[in-house]
Amino acid sequence: MSTTRRLEAGELDEVTRWAEVIIDLAAGDPAKGVGFGLGSPLATATAFRGLVGWVKGRSGWRQDLDVAIELARDNNPQHFALVFVWTVAAAIQFVVLRADDRALHIGEEVLRTSERVADDNALMFAEYAVGIVLLWLRDAGFRDSGGGSGGPRGRSRPRRG
Repeated sequence: MSTTRRLEAGELDEVTRWAEVIIDLAAGDPAKGVGFGLGSPLATATAFRGLVGWVKGRSGWRQDLDVAIELARDNNPQHFALVFVWTVAAAIQFVVLRADDRALHIGEEVLRTSERVADDNALMFAEYAVGIVLLWLRDAGFRDSGGGSGGPRGRSRPRRG
């Protein structure tokens, strides 16, 4: 079973175990194992370890997300978008991280990179991720200005009067 399927099935300990195996095998080399179909197995494994980390409340998950983004940015432009979706965009979508200027800046970089390399899959992931950031940024501005939405899905919260 693939790591993403294990993640979807809630097998978080298995995802962490396999992430650790890949991180150990890569030995710090983001290009090691690229022939297996991933832009950077090390970036992917670090992203998954960070994602499971925030789901389980483990320390160090933010650092894993940052490291995964840097590894993907520096190693494989096409993979950069996918790693951004798995890290920052997912954490924003699930209200683990707040959408902010930093997330938007990285998202715009991912979008420019995807357009530059002319990879349709990367562009699709980049557009999706930037859309998540923009939705949550817009919503935060709406809430801060007195609106009542609790997220882009329109969950409302009671107004205090």
